[in-house]
Amino acid sequence: MNRRQWLTTFVSALAVLRRPRHAHAQDWTYMRAVESAFREFAAATASRGRIAPVGEPGVPLEVRGTLFRADGQTPLSGALVFAYHTDRHGLYNPDEAAHSWRLRGAVRSAADGSFEFRTIRPASYPQTRIPQHIHVALETPDGNYHAGEWRFADDTMVDQTERSASDRAGEFGWVRPVRVDGAVHTIEVKTKVNPDQAFR
Repeated sequence: MNRRQWLTTFVSALAVLRRPRHAHAQDWTYMRAVESAFREFAAATASRGRIAPVGEPGVPLEVRGTLFRADGQTPLSGALVFAYHTDRHGLYNPDEAAHSWRLRGAVRSAADGSFEFRTIRPASYPQTRIPQHIHVALETPDGNYHAGEWRFADDTMVDQTERSASDRAGEFGWVRPVRVDGAVHTIEVKTKVNPDQAFR
């Protein structure tokens, strides 16, 4: 191995060693913020709730969902379903503070696993091609879990690769058809606990 090859290998190895620490720090900060939200909404008992408050500017959106255990067949009741998203300008909050979500809410899944949010349709982050989305996390008796995002099938920023991946997930796909009834948009979602996405 000559000097150039050695330097290339050394720099690559150093980058690999640095990357996990940075990612772990970000994940830790995010998880602490979500767990703080779990505490904030710990008293929630209703299976229907709001993310954006009444009067928030934007296109009205209803999210109708069902939560399942990891087997994808057994409804999961009593879990806290926490969701947050951007406003109609694509911002989480005016001052852009990290992990501080102005539009957020939580509900408890009902006996049949059902839940519902009323909110507005989020916008993409400014000056990006990132699709519109709603973030989801779960607090269950067995632990806390990331639950991915819900996206919108009529959003042109969702590329074919992601559409295909969502299609392969079947009824648990995250790119959801949008039904429009007057001014209100509606998506129906099915979410299941993924043990691989447990908070660590």
